[in-house]
Amino acid sequence: MVIADFFLMCLSQTKRNNIEDHNIIVTSYQIPIKSKKIINDEYLFAQNLKGIWYSFEPKEREYREYTAEWFDLEIRNDQYFLTVNEKDKEKILNIINTYIEFSPIKHIGVLFRLQQKKEEKIKGVIPKKKFNEMLFNGKIRYNCLYIVRQ
Repeated sequence: MVIADFFLMCLSQTKRNNIEDHNIIVTSYQIPIKSKKIINDEYLFAQNLKGIWYSFEPKEREYREYTAEWFDLEIRNDQYFLTVNEKDKEKILNIINTYIEFSPIKHIGVLFRLQQKKEEKIKGVIPKKKFNEMLFNGKIRYNCLYIVRQ
C-alpha cells in the first residue's frame, strides 16, 4: 500500500455535495479561489478549472493508521502507475460515479497524487467507461489529471 492523495474536481459545480460515509474523510474547496490551499502551487493547471475540488481519504488517517490505504504503486519504465486495492474498487467506483452525476456538465477531473518531483500532466477528455477500464487494469498514472465525462 502507498499513501496517495485522491482528488476529484466536479467541473462546473457551484454547490458542494459531500458524500456521507463514516469510513471516508471528504474535504472540499471552491476552484480556483481556494484550491491553492491544497495544491500549494504544484498543480497550477488546475487553477483554470471551475467547480468544486474534493479530497478523499480513509478515515483511519485521522488516527495515523496507514494500513487501510486504498491504492498501491507499480513502477514501469520509470512511470508511476496506480493500482486500486481489490477491497476498495467498489468504493472508488462509487465516488467517481456519484461525482460525475453531481457535475452539471457531467465532467470531472480525477487526480491521484504522489509527493514526488515528476512533472504533472493533463490527459484529454476520456469517457467514464474507458477511464474505469484503465483504472482497474493498472493504466492510470499518478500525478496526471484525467478529465472524465459521462
